Amino acid sequence: YGGWEYWSRTTAGRQYQVHLRRPVGGGIEEPLLDLNAMAEGHPFMSLGAFQPSPDGRLLAYSTDTTGFRQYTLRVKDLVTGTHLPFAVELGGTIAWASDNETVFYTVDDEAKRPASVFRANLRSGATELLYEETDEMFRVSVHRSRSGEYVFLTSASHTASEVRCLRADLPTGPFALIEPRTAEHEYYADHHPGWFYFLTNDQGRNFRVARTPIDSPGHASWQEVVPHRDGVMLEDLDLFARHLV
Repeated sequence: YGGWEYWSRTTAGRQYQVHLRRPVGGGIEEPLLDLNAMAEGHPFMSLGAFQPSPDGRLLAYSTDTTGFRQYTLRVKDLVTGTHLPFAVELGGTIAWASDNETVFYTVDDEAKRPASVFRANLRSGATELLYEETDEMFRVSVHRSRSGEYVFLTSASHTASEVRCLRADLPTGPFALIEPRTAEHEYYADHHPGWFYFLTNDQGRNFRVARTPIDSPGHASWQEVVPHRDGVMLEDLDLFARHLV
């Protein structure tokens, strides 16, 4: 990712993983997070989010030291090894904008439900609430497309969902709603240059894959790519430069 290979390693006698990276093609291993050292003085350690910035300089990550799914988001400068003055209690998913200084992240409510989405500029320190999910049946999440061109904000329950999108190179703009939620319709979005792709159960409970040009994202324009099949559940999709998996 971004010129780096990332992986984790577990060694005998140590309870937690060490997360590392090296330049693509080989080079010196660079330790990023040693959860064993980070666990010292705490009864528990769990890593949640782990998102390097597009330029590879910063790492946004979250940890829970209680065992109660109470994660704290932080950002580490991988060049200096120091942390930025950014910490979010009850943080969840996180996504970077293309400028390497704007992050979008979710925050849990008192019931540990991801309910709010914020935008923060790490250079200026400005923070803004972008979206708050008031329906207690829905949970929010943010992620950046594999293409790197879009950030998606998804609000989903067990039976319905809706997705908003924002170009990653225009991080101060508003999220645009792709298709409003309707009862019993789940859909999840990703991006490939010129297209939005959807995993959707609009034609059956086992889901199908559809796509639409990004300038006409609404449901009326969706074109079938992989049809619904009664005997096969489609669980996920990944978009690469030349392949849909």
